[in-house]
Amino acid sequence: MKSLMKNEDLLTNAMTDKPKKWLLDYVNAWCVVNGESNLDIFIMDLCFGENFAYKAFI
Repeated sequence: MKSLMKNEDLLTNAMTDKPKKWLLDYVNAWCVVNGESNLDIFIMDLCFGENFAYKAFI
């Protein structure tokens, strides 16, 4: 995470206004996609665990 933050700071500091906005828009969109994906994985794992526990005790 530190490496990502450091490189993002280096890139944004080296860029002019318009490319900097494009990069930040891309980074923010990637964060949204990554968050949604992680949420989906969590929900699927939770359902799998519940199903496993149900079958183990019933």
